[in-house]
Amino acid sequence: MCWASALNAAAPSEVRSSDDVGGSMIDALPPHDAARARIGAAIFAAQWIAAPNVSDGADGLGPLYNETSCAGCHPSTPWPVAALGQERDAGAPVRATLRLVGDGAAGGDPVYGRQIQERAVPGFRPEGRVTLSWIEVRQVELANGRTVGLRRPRIEVEALSQGPIAKGTVLSVRRPPAVIGLGLVAAIAEADILAGADPDDRDGDGIRGRAGYGVDPQTGTRQLARFGWKASAVTLA
Repeated sequence: MCWASALNAAAPSEVRSSDDVGGSMIDALPPHDAARARIGAAIFAAQWIAAPNVSDGADGLGPLYNETSCAGCHPSTPWPVAALGQERDAGAPVRATLRLVGDGAAGGDPVYGRQIQERAVPGFRPEGRVTLSWIEVRQVELANGRTVGLRRPRIEVEALSQGPIAKGTVLSVRRPPAVIGLGLVAAIAEADILAGADPDDRDGDGIRGRAGYGVDPQTGTRQLARFGWKASAVTLA
């Protein structure tokens, strides 16, 4: 269950909210909704472990994975793309996801799918190790006289467990999206989203935009999408 869809959670709980997962926002909800949202927040921050384990309901991690919690990838603070691979104040690097685009299932690599899993439970090998660094391309002087450097990412993929990535598979760096406020996005009426679409810039403001569509994983039908990268996900489930 995703914390962003916490209003669909089961029942009230005494689980305490945390500012790291939007605790102050939860406290502003009506009591009934806040109780259910706290359940979702607790699940979002929970550290999952490999099965079998004595902890009932918290096992099932792996066998391949990138982080042990939802919050480990999806930040409570929307970090800029330029911060990927750099250390946060807490010392941990900002998570960069390597997205694979190819001819395999769901548009991913035929072997590795759409993402490299860099960690594994005992007895299994991680799919590989991804290193992201930045290379300065050139210096640019701004109108105020300040000079800034333009950079491009350098992606290195090593120790691939199942052989090389297929030829033709494209590597693309992504920042795992934050989930703060997505419940409010879910509440926007579909008609309002469609009314704001302007793919041909008919209003002449220089901005073009179209509604995104995707496949509902539960029904298999094409639906309006509003979540994820480039509005490609239909639901928060």
